[in-house]
Amino acid sequence: RQSYEVEAFDSVYFYCRDYRWDYTEPRPVGQILVETNYRPWDQSYAIENLFDEDKTNFIHSDRTGISEENPFDLTVRLAEPVTANTLTIVGEPTRVYLPKNFELYGGPDPGHLEKLCSVRNAEVKDGNVTASFETREIGCYRLVVTDTTAPGTRYIAFREAVLSFRIPDGLW
Repeated sequence: RQSYEVEAFDSVYFYCRDYRWDYTEPRPVGQILVETNYRPWDQSYAIENLFDEDKTNFIHSDRTGISEENPFDLTVRLAEPVTANTLTIVGEPTRVYLPKNFELYGGPDPGHLEKLCSVRNAEVKDGNVTASFETREIGCYRLVVTDTTAPGTRYIAFREAVLSFRIPDGLW
């Protein structure tokens, strides 16, 4: 019977698969304060909160607003150099006073820092701010913030800064 014979199948469309993925590998190394001009709101918001094991505490600046004339400046040495291309500033959920305009510097040590990126009007996503830059070996970084997302007085508040290596929009 002809109805049981295999016929060639031709379709007017076909489904094309496009596999995309993002890969992020945090670089969890110890961080050591080198220098800062940070002034805490009170004793419970000490700069050491950025470098301890407690991921629930945070820093919160005093009532002096952060600006071009009065930037928040933080220099940090890493316990060991890492290969990275992303810095994520982890926010505090009840105080979204994250960096909005800032510059990030990096290098092998505090005496040899180069500008990695300059960010204007940073997007707050999932309570964090992320800055991307060319992949490089980093032993030290410096964050200079000139504006924040805080309404009114430009406070700064965040839990930690995490370096990572990220591959965005990878194809498979």
